[in-house]
Amino acid sequence: MTALTEATRAAIAAAHVARKERLLAPLRSQLNRAAAMHFQTQKDLFTAAFRDKTAHLSESRMAEGLAEITAEILTQIFSETKGQFTRSMQEAITRSMQGAIAHRSADFDVEVAFNLRDPNVQAALKKYCGDQITKIDETTRRGIKSIIGRGEEKGLSYTEIANRITRAFDGFGDPAPQKHIRNRAELIAVYELGQAYESAGRQTVDRLSGKGIPMEKSWLTVGDDRVSSVCRENQAQGWIPLDEAFSSGHQQPCSHPACRCCCLYEVAGGDA
Repeated sequence: MTALTEATRAAIAAAHVARKERLLAPLRSQLNRAAAMHFQTQKDLFTAAFRDKTAHLSESRMAEGLAEITAEILTQIFSETKGQFTRSMQEAITRSMQGAIAHRSADFDVEVAFNLRDPNVQAALKKYCGDQITKIDETTRRGIKSIIGRGEEKGLSYTEIANRITRAFDGFGDPAPQKHIRNRAELIAVYELGQAYESAGRQTVDRLSGKGIPMEKSWLTVGDDRVSSVCRENQAQGWIPLDEAFSSGHQQPCSHPACRCCCLYEVAGGDA
């Protein structure tokens, strides 16, 4: 590969990263707000329902049934809050996928027909989003169950345990371990939109490959000190055949929930 080819590829890669970021940044903000509202609404509903159910119970009665009462309340509020968050996630993911398809179509100057507004497609996306939100809520349930268990081990009153549960909902806005992710709501937005973008881009390229056009791909990180070792190793592989997995076992990003990488594609042997 010549130095000119390497410089051209580097410029194209930078343009791809910038283009993806322009598309996803406002969508991440939108989905981040929706996720934060999801958690806030759940906190408010939990606080009110817990107060109503325990208003006339003694401390000793509560100590015996706290886990069961909490589980019942969570099941109710998860059901009540799922619909709105599903709609918000579905719309953001649809727009992310539309952008990815447009980007990949422009890359290869082809028209690739994907009607993401087709009712069957939207039904599938609605199910996917609903399933993801169920997983999110079950993570919340496990966290609260753990709070109850630790509180009971320490002999805390049910009032203090309830306060800790409330603070846990607030805690979804606290800084997360990943330096570039501020809270759990943002982590959800980063992953879901990145996954949607990269999956739709890959499906577009698969259409071209299916027409007999040989394609290859490479993994591109954002290049800062927050990139995981897994993603750095994927990038180090350089260009590989389209259907070959990267060293992490993934066909394309995202390799983990906080992944910010993107996949580049080109016609195989194009620089020969």
